[in-house]
Amino acid sequence: MDAMYLDRSAHAARIGNKLINIILSILMIILLLYGGFSLYSNYQINHNALGGNYLKYKPQNNAEGLAALMKKNKDVRAWLTIDHTHIDYPVVQGHYDYEYLNKDVFGDYTLSGSIFMSTTNNPHFQDPYTLIYGHHMEAGAMFGDIDKFLDRSFFEKNTKGKLYTLDHVYKITIFACVSCDAYDSHFYSQEAQVTKNLPALEHYIQSKSINYRAMNLKNGDRIIGLSTCADTKTNGRYILFGKLD
Repeated sequence: MDAMYLDRSAHAARIGNKLINIILSILMIILLLYGGFSLYSNYQINHNALGGNYLKYKPQNNAEGLAALMKKNKDVRAWLTIDHTHIDYPVVQGHYDYEYLNKDVFGDYTLSGSIFMSTTNNPHFQDPYTLIYGHHMEAGAMFGDIDKFLDRSFFEKNTKGKLYTLDHVYKITIFACVSCDAYDSHFYSQEAQVTKNLPALEHYIQSKSINYRAMNLKNGDRIIGLSTCADTKTNGRYILFGKLD
């Protein structure tokens, strides 16, 4: 009787072990599949964020490219390029701020969003100060490469970019990289009086700058600010400033 009981117990234990091994194997397969999907998903997000789908519309590559892109989406305003970075994208302007936070230039959903300008700005870049937003992405995608300008050496060596509109090509001269928070009205409110007084705004920019070179801005000049999130702070922001000529 005892031997029969022991045999049944051993048999039950073997079955239990097999079931545990099967469950563990299934869990491991699920984890591997989930990990693979996550890696692929992250790759796709970053790959799409690098903007390869847009480059055929870049004015430098195709004289009619920007006009063709504007026909596809009337919210397209310009093309922005900052030399020696991955910042090389069309710029859109939605009907409300953050409309393009998770939407690409063609109107499709994407976590990387688009490069978009404030709805309070003149669509033809005629304001003294135009504010442009972009996600802080890995591999320097979108506005991820603004981080590079935190380094003094990179900031000193890389000062140029271009802003293409339908009727003009603006040269961009980079002059400051600022650390601030998302509630700084000097930078994030077009109603702030300082945004209309460029000498005063430059003085404030200098006070907040990680890196800065004097531009001696005058009223009548025009600048752009490229804003992205700072990884280390929930509400932290970096803004790269450039003068349009």
